Amino acid sequence: VSRVDEAAVRNTRDVDILIRYGSGRLPGYVGHKLFDDELIAACSPAYLKRRPPFSEPVDLLNERLIHLENVDPTWEDWNSWFNHLGITEAPSTRGQLINNYIIAVQAAVDGIGIVLGWKRLLTNYLKQGLLVPAISAVVPTTGAYYQMLHERRNTGANVDHLRKWIEKEAAAIRK
Repeated sequence: VSRVDEAAVRNTRDVDILIRYGSGRLPGYVGHKLFDDELIAACSPAYLKRRPPFSEPVDLLNERLIHLENVDPTWEDWNSWFNHLGITEAPSTRGQLINNYIIAVQAAVDGIGIVLGWKRLLTNYLKQGLLVPAISAVVPTTGAYYQMLHERRNTGANVDHLRKWIEKEAAAIRK
């Protein structure tokens, strides 16, 4: 299993199954929705202790937000998160601009600021106490996670077994 972008998918014929976040549409593939997600503002417990308590999402506007540099304009960011919560004021650009999601999450773990995170991707960080929600507000994502199957490829027993296992794991995540 590897992450591939649309250009890579168009140029390969050897991909049987893709796990993809987005709309579930990709030429040559049939999408089967695995699960939705939510966006949360997360930070380290140490960062939270150094700040006055946040009671409303607007309290985060002037915090050290970790901004993810998006190459895809359809991806959610701090502006869309605040807008969904009815806050039209632009968030502070004070903080970090990072071009890699994993590095952005690690910056939050290190106490640098607050990251906007996909809750399902942050599950282990939250369970381990490395990150905590900065505030209770959550925003549903515009996309979902999909299992993408090549529409014209005859798959064998191994691929079918993997597909069923992915579906079983996704069902457990949805609970």
